[in-house]
Parts: sequence; structure tokens; C-alpha cells
Amino acid sequence: MVKEFFKNKIVICFAVIMFLYSFTGFLVIPFSAGLILPGKLEKMLERKVVIEKIRFNPFVFSASIENMKVFSKSGKDIFAGFENLYLNVDASASLFNLGAFVDEITIKSPVFNIERKKDGRFNFSDLTEKKSGDEKTETKDGSEKKKFKFSLKDILIENGKLTFKDLPHSTNHISRDLKLQIPLVSGLEETSNSFMNALLSFILNDAKVEADIKLKPFIETLESELDLKIGGFKIKKYKNYIAEYVDIVPEKGNISLYLKAFFEKKSKLKMSAEVSFNDIFLKDSENKSLAGVKKLVVKSDNIFPLQNKYKIKKISGDSFFLNIIREKNKINILNLYKKNNSESLAKQDIPKDKKKSLPLEFILGELDFTNSEINFTDHDAPLVKAGYFEKAAETSLSGMNINIKSFSLDSEEKSNFSFKAFLNKDTRLGFKGKFSLSPVFAGINGNIDDFDFKYINSYIPEKVNLLMNKGSFDLGFDTEIKKEKDDFLINLEANFLLKDFNIVERDKKEDFFSMQKLEFSGLNFNLKPMTLDIKKIFVSGVDQKIVINNKGILNLVSVFGEIGEKTPEKKEKNEIFPVNISEIKIIDSGAGFTDFSITPHFNSNIFINSMDILNFSTSKESLADFALDGSINKNSSLKAKGQVKPFLKDIFADIKLKLEDLNLGQLTPYSGKFIGRAIKQGQLNLDLDYKIKNKKLKSKNILLVDQLELGRKIKSKSAVNLPLGLAVSLLKDRKGQIKLDLPVSGNLNDPKFKLGKVIFQVFKNIIIKAASSPFSLLASIVGSKEDLKYIEFKYGGLELKDGSLKKIKDIRKVLFERPALKLYITGFSDIEKDRAEIQSEKYEKLLASSKESYKNSVHKEALLGKIYFDIFKKEPVLLPEADPVVYLEKEIKSSFIVTDEDLRLLCGRRGEKIKNMILEDKTIKSSRVFLNDTEKISGSLKKGISSSRIELDVK
Repeated sequence: MVKEFFKNKIVICFAVIMFLYSFTGFLVIPFSAGLILPGKLEKMLERKVVIEKIRFNPFVFSASIENMKVFSKSGKDIFAGFENLYLNVDASASLFNLGAFVDEITIKSPVFNIERKKDGRFNFSDLTEKKSGDEKTETKDGSEKKKFKFSLKDILIENGKLTFKDLPHSTNHISRDLKLQIPLVSGLEETSNSFMNALLSFILNDAKVEADIKLKPFIETLESELDLKIGGFKIKKYKNYIAEYVDIVPEKGNISLYLKAFFEKKSKLKMSAEVSFNDIFLKDSENKSLAGVKKLVVKSDNIFPLQNKYKIKKISGDSFFLNIIREKNKINILNLYKKNNSESLAKQDIPKDKKKSLPLEFILGELDFTNSEINFTDHDAPLVKAGYFEKAAETSLSGMNINIKSFSLDSEEKSNFSFKAFLNKDTRLGFKGKFSLSPVFAGINGNIDDFDFKYINSYIPEKVNLLMNKGSFDLGFDTEIKKEKDDFLINLEANFLLKDFNIVERDKKEDFFSMQKLEFSGLNFNLKPMTLDIKKIFVSGVDQKIVINNKGILNLVSVFGEIGEKTPEKKEKNEIFPVNISEIKIIDSGAGFTDFSITPHFNSNIFINSMDILNFSTSKESLADFALDGSINKNSSLKAKGQVKPFLKDIFADIKLKLEDLNLGQLTPYSGKFIGRAIKQGQLNLDLDYKIKNKKLKSKNILLVDQLELGRKIKSKSAVNLPLGLAVSLLKDRKGQIKLDLPVSGNLNDPKFKLGKVIFQVFKNIIIKAASSPFSLLASIVGSKEDLKYIEFKYGGLELKDGSLKKIKDIRKVLFERPALKLYITGFSDIEKDRAEIQSEKYEKLLASSKESYKNSVHKEALLGKIYFDIFKKEPVLLPEADPVVYLEKEIKSSFIVTDEDLRLLCGRRGEKIKNMILEDKTIKSSRVFLNDTEKISGSLKKGISSSRIELDVK
């Protein structure tokens, strides 16, 4: 009975205890916690806290808090909260280990509303700014705290939501469907070397984020692993953040990321990733299209950021585009960074103890871009800026395919690459080959097809008055570039073809230069040593317009703008690098020349049917052969041939040139201006032979002018005063031809020697000689060394001096060879000697007519005395010292009067005699020989020429 009583008592006590335990656990503790906890939290957080219900199960040591809300400091909005917090504690383990052992933690529908204010502070900044001194990490005696044992199992956070209001950027961000699963977090030594696993997932602004995290947080190595996936990250949502640093506005596009990372200690971080950019479209701050890509994928193998090692497996892109704009001397892509941010970054202090960065190791397995495009719009192109073109210059690379394989910064292995694109939609570009950076090497095979020259018009300097009207070129090449020691070595093999090329003058839109074809075949260039070899250069259809305007300025100069006088710079003479051209061929080419500076205007054309140059070289040993077949104004034949060594220090040349049947009548505009006469008719033939050796020139310049006739006189201030009519008559033979042989020689080292000036001076001298000494010129025509202008007589009569007959024959020959000449004869007398000779002749006749004779001087004296008496009617008065005979002869001779008219008559008779002698064989018409009246009996004194003569003149 007693036992039964005690048994009942124990049951009742146990029941009471259990009741009290249950009452306390289920009711008192939750109720008390519901009263106390909000107040404590409000005091700690300085925010209103509301808890709807707290539950506690004292038997399983589980607790739950329902609908907890923490309001913002203003009390209007919810700062944080959750729908349910469930906690299941392992009480026995906690008591036994004096730690915290929780079997389950579940938080449902947690909510956080974070706000960043315009001053940069957050709505929770006051909580983080509490002094860290409130937290004690050491014991009072300074010893380290004993490690607290804990084990948290089955942590689950689900259906979480985080709202972030960023007022400075006027942007709201929402993370929803947040879920975090952690099977175990343990601070026990036996689990410290085991990974703590965490699975995290949420949706951030419609981007799905998944993370699988493994880490060992309680060991020194902090070994960690991360698998991160982000899908559909829309960049437009973050445009306000991007705009803070760069002038880029993302219009659309999303980013996907897969990242796998492993971290150990502080020095080892290994990563691999795949980033995908999809449908990216960017604008600049002026709402202009900037860049974009349909799909860009970056796949990495192993990246070690802390060791500065990067290995990228592949970068692939499709439909990438970039729009580059130059305007107001700025290029848009070079000015995207905001100035204030770039300056702030530059001002950041660099730690003094910062170690030198490790050398960069970069490996790229493959770069592959397809169907990409780069557009360049240039508002600052010279002719656009000057207003000649309304639209900006536009250049595009479209249909771009780029592929690079096995690229490395350090590896000696060469990378393969290929590039294909269309330049301005029409020009096909294709390049492929291999390259490396260390050592520097590039082997490139390239082709450029149909490059249109019109696209460079906008970049022609404003001063250059030219435009590319049409034309294109093809270029195919193989080149190798490499660096050995400090020298770059370049070898280039190429073929070049220029087609249908035409340049016009910009202001007049008139043709300036045209070329149907220019072709370089077998071009080979080396940089070191520098050499250039070309197998063949072929040129056809050249048409150059050379024009002198009405101001006398040549278009070849004027189209390039005004060129001010420049002080010539002294340049060191460098040796010409070796150039070898096996063959140069020019066909069907020419130039047109028009001169508007004279009236009437002058037009002429030179045309090359064919020109061949063989073995053209800068080598001293090589001798280049050339041959030219052409014409001037279609009717005049022009031929040349020869050999040259133009680059020899002592130039060598052997050149022969022939010009036939050049119509001189077309030169009337120049003859009128410079000689004051028109050219009625005439043809010019040239036969030139030039030899240059050891800088000494020997040349033959044979000119044949056929049927030249000068026309009307033309008034010109520039005309020189030369007796051209006479010169033509003197030089033109009976066939109507003028033949001149003008040999010219000189030393090319002499700075005063100018070939053109020398030839012109020879020409001028011939004309002057014709005016001043026509008979010297005529003598040279018949091969005589005598002065044909003068024919001398013996004193007192008509008897010719010795040699005069030959002169007469030469004059007759000259008149025969020069039928246009007319001869004018003027007689002259030596007054004293001719008079004395005439008196002597009369004296002798008087003696001869006397009937008396004398045998000796006594008899002669008697005879002369008688004659004297007959003449003077008185006896002679003889001086004692005088010779009677001599005295009487003198007196008798002086008695014969010879007047000036007598002498003038003698002059006329002399002229008549010469005329008759010239005309005696009837080869010369008398109408061409004229006698001039002797106005002045005595001619001018001429050294070595007797005054008893006739003088000849021609007209």
C-alpha cells in the first residue's frame, strides 16, 4: 500500500514536473521570449522589431520564430524579416561537449530591403559603425580564448528575397528565390579537414545564379572550391553603373558565366571559366551605335591569377561589330573613360612594399571571330573638314573572319593565323600565315583584290588639287619578318597590278593623269641588306596632261598647292641600295602638253608606241639597254636607243636619238613670243649622239630643218632682236634645208656647265654670227678659211691680187647653194695709193708716147727736162743736193690730176668686174647680184685687208 502510495506520489510528482516543464517550455518560455526578445532586439538594432509567434518544444529542444519583422529606422518600411525560423538543438551533445550542436536550422522566406542613399551610406550603416572595442576576443589576462565547439547540421534557407535600392544610380535590384543548403558546419577538430559544402541559388534581376561551394574554413590553408553558374545576366540593368566610368550605354544583351575555382592558402588560386556574351548591343553617350556582338564565348583552361598565368582555351565570336568615329580631333573609342574616374585611379597610392609583379604568362588556344565588322567614320578627313564632301569619310571592314591558333607570349612555337574581310564591301582582303612574339617572327601570305582608290579621296590634303576618279589595284605577297639580335629582317615577294587608274583636277574635274595598267611581276625586297629585285615592270595606257595656265604656272606644280621657298637641307650622301629590274616595258603611253600662257594657245602630244629597258640596275657593273619608238603629234617619228649606267659614280651613257619630220609651223605661238615671227612652214629633224664617260660629255647634235619659211611679224615684248631672216637665208641650202652640226662637250663636274644652256648659246652664236659675220658662216659652208667678204685689187687698177679668183669661185658656190641670198657689191679705194699708182701709170704712158728716147740718166734727165718745160712752160729749178731725175719724175707725176670722181669710177669698175666674174658661168642669175654706188670712196680700215678692194654683203 505504501509502495503504491509512493509510486503514485512519484507519478504525480513526475507528472507535475512534466506539466511544469511542458508548461514552462511550451508556454512560459515562448511567451517570455515574445515579450523580452523584441525589446532586446529593438535596443540593439535601434529599430522596431515585431515577432508574431515564438514556439519552443522542450522535449526535442526545437524552437521556431514566426513572422519576425525588423522595420527601418523610420518605422515605415520593413528592413528585414522572415516567415519562419526553425532551430533543432542536440541538447545532450551540447551539454556533453559544452558547445553548440544543432541538428537543423531552417529559415523560410527571409527578406532584406537594403537601401543605398545618395550620400553613399546604407540604411544599415549605423549598425556597422559601432565601435569594434565592444567585441572582446581575448581574456582579461590576454590569453587566447579556448576554441568553442559547435556543429550545425542541415542548414536551409529557402524562398529568400533581397531588395537593393541604389538611389545614387536610380536603380533597384531584386534577388529572389534565394536558397542556401549547408549540410554541416563544424568547428570540431575531427571534421576540420573535411569540406563544408554549400549550395546557393537565387535569381538576380532575372539572372539565374547557382553556386556549389566547398571550403575548409577552420584550417590554415583555407582550401576552397567554387562552382558558379550565372545565366541570363542582363547588362542593360547596370547601365547607370557603367556610365559612371565610361561613356557606354548598354542597350541589350546578357552574359552567362560558368566559373570553377580552387583556392589554397594565399598564393594558390586556380580557375577555369566559360563566359558567354549574347546579343550585346552598346551605344555611346550620344546615342550612337558603338559596338556589339551576337555571341562571344571565352573558354579558359587553367588560370592562376596570383601567379599571373593565364591559359585561354578558346575565344570565339560571331557577328561582332565596332563603330569608330573621329570628330573634332577625337576618336570615340579612345575617349570612353570618364576623366574624373581616370584621374582618381591615377592618384591612388601604390603601396611602398608592393612586390614586383610576376611576369605575365599568356596562352591562347584559339581565337575565332566570324562575320564581324569594323566601321570607321571620319569627320576630320582633310577634304571633309574643308567642306569638299558633305558626308564624312567612311571605311568599313565587313565579313571579317579572324582565326588564331596556339598563341603564346613566350613560347617559340609559331601561331597560325588567318584573316579574311571585305574592305569597303568591294575590296577582298585575305591574309594567312604564322607568327610569334618571342622571338619576333611573322610569315604572311596575303592578297588584296580590287582596292578602289576613290576611298582615299577624303584624305588627300586640301592643298593638293587632285581627286582619284577611278582605279583599283591587286596585290599578292609573301613576306617574312623576323628579329635577329637588334635588327629586323624583312623579305617580301610580291606581284602588283594597277588597273584603269585616273586622276582628275579637283576644281575643274578635268583629266590630269591616266594609266590603263601598271604591273610589277616577281618583286623581291630585303631590308637587311637592303635589296630590291623586280623581274618585270609593265606599263600601258599612260596619259599625262601637262598644262601651263595663263599665269605661266605648270599644273604639275600648281596641283600640289603653293610651295614656299625652303632653305635646302644638307643631306649626307648615302649609297643607293641595290636595285635590279630585269625588264621595263612601256607601251601605248604618252603625254599631252597645253600652254595657255601664250597666244594663241599651244598644244602638243608625245606618244610612246613602245619602250624597252633591259637590265636596269644600280650595280656599277650592270649596263642597261633601252630602246624607244614613239612619235610627236602622231606624224613626227621619235626613236632612241642606247646604254646607260645611271647609278655609277662616274655616270656612263651612250645614247642615240632621232626625230624626224617635226612640223615647225605648230611652234608659231613660241616663235611669235620669243623671236617675233611666225613660222609659215618647215620640218625639224634631229640626230643626236651623246656619250658620257668619267663625267665628261661628248655630243653630236645634228639638226636638219627642211623648207623653213618665216611668216608674218608678231609684236612681242619677249622677242629677242636677232636677224633671223638673214640667218635662215644664210643657212638654208638650195634644197631648202638647213643643216647644223653642233658638237658639244664639257665636264659634268663643272657647276657652270649646263647642257641646255650650252646648246642654246651655240644656237644663239650662230644667229649672231650670221648678223655680224655672215661671210665667215658662208665660208664654213664651202669649206673655205678665207674671209669672203673682201676681194682685194692691186693699186690703181682692176688687177686682182693673188687668191682673189678662188674667193670668187667660193662666192659663186655659196650663191649657188644658198639661192635665197642676194649679193651686194661695193667698191672701195685706197685714195693715196690708188691715186699715186694712176699718176705713175700716166707718167709711164707719157714716156712711152715720147718720140725721143734715152740711153742713160743724162739723156733721161734731158728728156724729162723737156717734158717738164712742155708741161709747166718754164725751166725746172734744180736744188743742188737733189737727184735731177727723181725730182723731175715727181714733179711731172704730180702734174697729172686724179680726182675723187676718178677714184669713184675706179671703184665702180672694180665692182662691175667682180659681178661679171661671178655671173660669167651663168649658174647665178644676174637678178641676185647688185652693185652699190660708192658713196664713200675709202672703206674702213681692216687689219690685213687692203683698202683697194670690193666689199660684199648678203641679204
